[in-house]
Amino acid sequence: MASASNDRMSAQLSLHRTIDRGQVVRFSVAGEIDISVAGMFRDALMAALHRRRVTRLIVDLGPLRFMDSSGARVLTDVRREADRRDVAVVVVNAHGPARTILTVLDLYDELVLFSASTRDHFAITGKVVLAYLGVSALHGLWDSMHSIALILTLLLTEPQYVPTPHGWLVRAAPEQLTLLPILDWTGLVLISIVGLAWLVLQWRRTPRGERSFGWRMATRARAV
Repeated sequence: MASASNDRMSAQLSLHRTIDRGQVVRFSVAGEIDISVAGMFRDALMAALHRRRVTRLIVDLGPLRFMDSSGARVLTDVRREADRRDVAVVVVNAHGPARTILTVLDLYDELVLFSASTRDHFAITGKVVLAYLGVSALHGLWDSMHSIALILTLLLTEPQYVPTPHGWLVRAAPEQLTLLPILDWTGLVLISIVGLAWLVLQWRRTPRGERSFGWRMATRARAV
């Protein structure tokens, strides 16, 4: 059974809390987070962590309009405290400015992508499993494409056998020499198209304000 209350609110920040069975606490964070309200944000999350029997703290940043580095510092401090108490902290819907500041500070993967993990266990989420299986399948098909093309060539053509002192060997026919590279390169092109289509699909599903055409690389040690 869930209960809800707006236990923290100011003109700038609103924290709507929901408690499910006394074990899962969820905060919906709306408004703006900067240094002037970071203390209120921290107090609310820390108080939730210290509730009896709590096992999971969910922080929904979807309604949030703005967050600076002080909000990111609160989330990292809460995550460290949660690790000590064996509580999972899950940050969801980190869009717009919230995602930007977490990405710039190299915290997005830790706080959002792998946020279901704690110090004592690593949580494998559905998205992580799907990405791993998809990339593994495409990688395996790419590496195996020459062998696949060779098998298809032998199945689609009539093999020619040549007697030798050690037995019969298969001689490559002219049509096989033509068909093999065609099947090989066609397979590689199809695998590339599937991979690119998957990438474009994920990009299109990303909110417009968060789309990026490059790779971000950390240039200095992480600090908040």
